[in-house]
Amino acid sequence: MGEQTLQLLKVLQQGPAGPGRIIFQSSGRAINRHTANEAWRHARTKVTGLGDGWHELWPYHASQQIAGGMSPVAVAHRLGHKDATETLRTYAHLWPDDDTRAAALTVGGVSVDLATIAHTLPTSTPNA
Repeated sequence: MGEQTLQLLKVLQQGPAGPGRIIFQSSGRAINRHTANEAWRHARTKVTGLGDGWHELWPYHASQQIAGGMSPVAVAHRLGHKDATETLRTYAHLWPDDDTRAAALTVGGVSVDLATIAHTLPTSTPNA
């Protein structure tokens, strides 16, 4: 859980709670599947690009996590996937290409003093 979520929970805990100190409640009753779905339908109309139902939120949530640099294992855990293989089968195209990062890691790894070897370099291109 992030720091903002923890702070929000602290604020909600100090406010009026439902029976049994339920924080997430509606009109004094615990939020059940029906009230959660109603809230989702209302929120969905405010957010563009998301379709109908909770399932449409998963790809959006996954893409946000991947863009944030989370590993396949972490994303799998957050989405409730069996393992990272399932996550990679579904979302591998969203992870950035590592070729650029791999090339950047090798920059400066090999250095050559051109002045020392300049006389050994070819001065013309051989005929093919």
